[in-house]
This record gives sequence, structure tokens and C-alpha cells, in this order.
Amino acid sequence: MYIYWHWQKFFETEQINEIVNFCEQNYDDVEDKTKGAKDYNNNYKKSATVKYVYWKKIKHLLGDMHDAVIDCNYHNFGFDLNNLTDSIAVNYNNYSSDYNEQYDWHMDFDLKRPLLDIKLTLLINVSTSDYEGGQFQLNDGTEFTVPEFTKPGDMILFRSHVLHRVLPITKGDRKTLSIFFEGPKFR
Repeated sequence: MYIYWHWQKFFETEQINEIVNFCEQNYDDVEDKTKGAKDYNNNYKKSATVKYVYWKKIKHLLGDMHDAVIDCNYHNFGFDLNNLTDSIAVNYNNYSSDYNEQYDWHMDFDLKRPLLDIKLTLLINVSTSDYEGGQFQLNDGTEFTVPEFTKPGDMILFRSHVLHRVLPITKGDRKTLSIFFEGPKFR
């Protein structure tokens, strides 16, 4: 049973630039950081800037990715997944070293949707320049850094209920897309 799956350099530089430019110009909303999860010391877990772009608007740039995820799930995870609908938000995340932005340990779930659970999370590295820090880590009882998610164009698909985090950015900007694949409620 896999915890994560990866594709290195799934997107080429030209595609990444097109995706980033599109997100910067066509986002639908910006996440309110004051409504985010907090740790035991009442500090916010996520400090990155998150812009939402609806699937309806961006799917023309990400279609091959969708097919790869569906195929990977079929062969490696086996979840009952719903199709991405036009109203699903894709998160465009920007972690800046100016503020050592990060996202502390968490799991992906949505308490507002009583009939669905997030089954898989997809991250796409769309960074357009070099950065330092910002390593992606998983914790399945033992924490480890995912070595295959460091370069622009890399993708990682992982079980959403596994603890994960992004370490602080120390130089440059780290940009990613996150897409949540849902399915019927776990029973």
C-alpha cells in the first residue's frame, strides 16, 4: 500500500510559466489566513498566500495531470474518486522567504461536506525560480522528507489523511498547486 506516488518533471518550464501567469491573472479569491488551523500555542499552521482558481478555468492547462492521477489511483491507491467538477478550487500556494513561510503538520479534510472525504492530495511544484528550504515532509509514524518533490514540474500524490508539512522557506519563493481528490465518505 503506497503512501505517496510521484512524477518527476511532469510539466516542462514553458507549461509551468503558463500555469503561474494564468493563476496570477485569473484567480477567483484569496484565502483568509485568519480562518486557518492553529496549533496548541494558538499560532496559525499555514503562513503561505493561497489564491483559489476554479477547475473550470484552469483545467485546459492541467488535463494530462488529471488523467495521470486517475490512472495512478486505479493502479496504486484504489479509492472511489469523484470527477473534478467545475466548482472545485485549485489552490495556488506561494511560500515566501521574506517571512519564512511554512505549513505545519496537518491532514487534509473538509468538515463542511458531510457526504464526501478528501482521499488524495496532489501537489504540483510550479516554482519559477530557485528557492531554499520548503521541503515537503510526510509522517506515517516516522517523519521523512519526500526527495522527489524538489524541482519545478514535479508532482506528488499522497493519501490526504497522512500527516504532512512544508518546512520554512529560507530563500526565494516556493510555488505549488494543490488539488484535492474527493470521494464518498469513508465508512
